[in-house]
Amino acid sequence: MRVLSRSLILSSALALGLSVVPQDDAAARSREARPRSGASHQQITRTGPDGRSRTWQKDTSWQRGGGSAERHTTWTGPQGRTASRDAVVTRDPESGTRTQDVVRTGPRGATTQRHSVIQKTEDGHINTTSVTRPDGSVVSWEKTLERE
Repeated sequence: MRVLSRSLILSSALALGLSVVPQDDAAARSREARPRSGASHQQITRTGPDGRSRTWQKDTSWQRGGGSAERHTTWTGPQGRTASRDAVVTRDPESGTRTQDVVRTGPRGATTQRHSVIQKTEDGHINTTSVTRPDGSVVSWEKTLERE
Protein backbone atom coordinates (compact mmCIF):
# COMPACT_ATOMS: atom_id res chain seq x y z
CA MET A 1 0.00 0.00 0.00
CA ARG A 2 2.83 2.39 0.86
CA VAL A 3 4.56 1.92 -2.52
CA LEU A 4 1.23 2.43 -4.29
CA SER A 5 0.54 5.73 -2.50
CA ARG A 6 4.08 7.02 -3.22
CA SER A 7 3.68 6.11 -6.89
CA LEU A 8 0.28 7.79 -6.99
CA ILE A 9 1.65 11.00 -5.43
CA LEU A 10 4.64 11.04 -7.78
CA SER A 11 2.55 10.42 -10.89
CA SER A 12 0.02 13.07 -9.78
CA ALA A 13 2.79 15.63 -9.29
CA LEU A 14 4.28 14.86 -12.69
CA ALA A 15 0.85 15.03 -14.36
CA LEU A 16 0.30 18.47 -12.85
CA GLY A 17 3.68 19.62 -14.12
CA LEU A 18 5.17 20.02 -10.66
CA SER A 19 8.85 19.41 -10.28
CA VAL A 20 9.82 16.72 -7.84
CA VAL A 21 13.19 17.61 -6.32
CA PRO A 22 14.96 15.60 -3.64
CA GLN A 23 14.95 17.42 -0.29
CA ASP A 24 18.76 17.82 -0.17
CA ASP A 25 18.90 19.50 -3.59
CA ALA A 26 16.05 21.86 -2.74
CA ALA A 27 17.67 22.82 0.56
CA ALA A 28 21.02 23.46 -1.13
CA ARG A 29 19.39 25.68 -3.75
CA SER A 30 17.49 27.68 -1.14
CA ARG A 31 20.75 28.32 0.75
CA GLU A 32 22.41 29.52 -2.45
CA ALA A 33 19.50 31.81 -3.28
CA ARG A 34 19.48 33.59 0.08
CA PRO A 35 20.59 37.20 -0.16
CA ARG A 36 23.81 38.24 1.58
CA SER A 37 22.15 41.27 3.11
CA GLY A 38 18.75 42.86 3.24
CA ALA A 39 15.97 44.35 5.27
CA SER A 40 12.28 43.81 5.86
CA HIS A 41 9.45 45.83 7.36
CA GLN A 42 6.17 44.46 8.70
CA GLN A 43 3.23 46.39 10.07
CA ILE A 44 0.37 44.65 11.83
CA THR A 45 -2.88 46.34 12.79
CA ARG A 46 -5.44 44.53 14.91
CA THR A 47 -8.82 45.66 16.10
CA GLY A 48 -9.83 44.42 19.53
CA PRO A 49 -13.29 43.51 20.75
CA ASP A 50 -13.62 47.07 22.09
CA GLY A 51 -13.23 48.42 18.51
CA ARG A 52 -9.84 50.04 19.15
CA SER A 53 -7.09 49.45 16.60
CA ARG A 54 -3.53 48.74 17.67
CA THR A 55 -0.52 48.77 15.34
CA TRP A 56 2.83 47.03 15.78
CA GLN A 57 5.88 47.29 13.53
CA LYS A 58 8.80 44.95 13.07
CA ASP A 59 11.94 46.04 11.22
CA THR A 60 14.73 43.58 10.51
CA SER A 61 18.06 43.96 8.75
CA TRP A 62 20.68 41.29 8.17
CA GLN A 63 24.14 40.81 6.74
CA ARG A 64 25.96 37.53 6.13
CA GLY A 65 29.19 36.37 4.57
CA GLY A 66 32.77 35.50 5.41
CA GLY A 67 31.82 32.94 8.05
CA SER A 68 29.56 35.29 10.02
CA ALA A 69 26.00 36.54 10.06
CA GLU A 70 24.38 39.51 11.82
CA ARG A 71 20.70 40.30 12.35
CA HIS A 72 19.11 43.33 13.98
CA THR A 73 15.39 43.39 14.76
CA THR A 74 13.34 46.19 16.32
CA TRP A 75 9.71 45.94 17.40
CA THR A 76 7.63 49.08 17.96
CA GLY A 77 4.43 48.71 19.96
CA PRO A 78 1.15 50.62 19.86
CA GLN A 79 2.37 53.20 22.43
CA GLY A 80 5.64 53.77 20.52
CA ARG A 81 7.84 51.79 22.91
CA THR A 82 10.51 49.68 21.27
CA ALA A 83 12.27 46.39 21.95
CA SER A 84 15.23 45.00 20.02
CA ARG A 85 17.29 41.88 19.40
CA ASP A 86 20.81 41.91 17.97
CA ALA A 87 22.47 38.62 17.03
CA VAL A 88 25.92 37.82 15.67
CA VAL A 89 26.92 34.29 14.66
CA THR A 90 30.44 33.35 13.59
CA ARG A 91 31.71 30.02 12.33
CA ASP A 92 35.27 28.76 12.21
CA PRO A 93 35.32 25.58 10.11
CA GLU A 94 38.99 24.88 10.87
CA SER A 95 38.47 24.69 14.63
CA GLY A 96 34.88 23.38 14.37
CA THR A 97 33.52 26.27 16.46
CA ARG A 98 30.26 28.21 16.18
CA THR A 99 29.81 31.27 18.40
CA GLN A 100 26.53 33.14 18.90
CA ASP A 101 26.07 36.42 20.79
CA VAL A 102 22.56 37.78 21.29
CA VAL A 103 21.54 40.98 23.07
CA ARG A 104 17.85 41.63 23.79
CA THR A 105 16.57 44.96 25.05
CA GLY A 106 13.00 45.20 26.30
CA PRO A 107 10.60 48.13 25.99
CA ARG A 108 11.60 49.40 29.45
CA GLY A 109 15.34 49.23 28.69
CA ALA A 110 16.18 45.96 30.49
CA THR A 111 18.93 44.07 28.64
CA THR A 112 19.65 40.34 28.51
CA GLN A 113 22.82 38.96 26.91
CA ARG A 114 23.42 35.38 25.74
CA HIS A 115 26.79 33.95 24.69
CA SER A 116 26.98 30.41 23.23
CA VAL A 117 29.92 28.43 21.91
CA ILE A 118 29.43 25.10 20.18
CA GLN A 119 32.62 23.07 19.74
CA LYS A 120 32.69 19.98 17.53
CA THR A 121 34.25 16.86 18.99
CA GLU A 122 35.16 13.54 17.36
CA ASP A 123 31.84 11.99 18.31
CA GLY A 124 29.47 14.97 18.76
CA HIS A 125 29.74 18.46 20.19
CA ILE A 126 29.87 20.52 23.40
CA ASN A 127 27.57 23.54 23.81
CA THR A 128 28.58 26.08 26.47
CA THR A 129 26.10 28.90 27.13
CA SER A 130 25.93 31.80 29.58
CA VAL A 131 23.11 34.30 30.01
CA THR A 132 23.47 37.64 31.79
CA ARG A 133 20.11 38.79 33.08
CA PRO A 134 18.96 42.42 33.44
CA ASP A 135 19.79 42.35 37.17
CA GLY A 136 23.40 41.32 36.40
CA SER A 137 23.07 37.72 37.55
CA VAL A 138 24.65 35.10 35.29
CA VAL A 139 23.33 31.63 34.51
CA SER A 140 25.63 29.19 32.70
CA TRP A 141 25.32 25.62 31.49
CA GLU A 142 27.08 23.10 29.30
CA LYS A 143 25.53 20.37 27.19
CA THR A 144 27.46 17.50 25.65
CA LEU A 145 26.22 15.36 22.77
CA GLU A 146 28.02 12.10 22.05
CA ARG A 147 27.06 9.86 19.13
CA GLU A 148 27.74 6.15 19.20
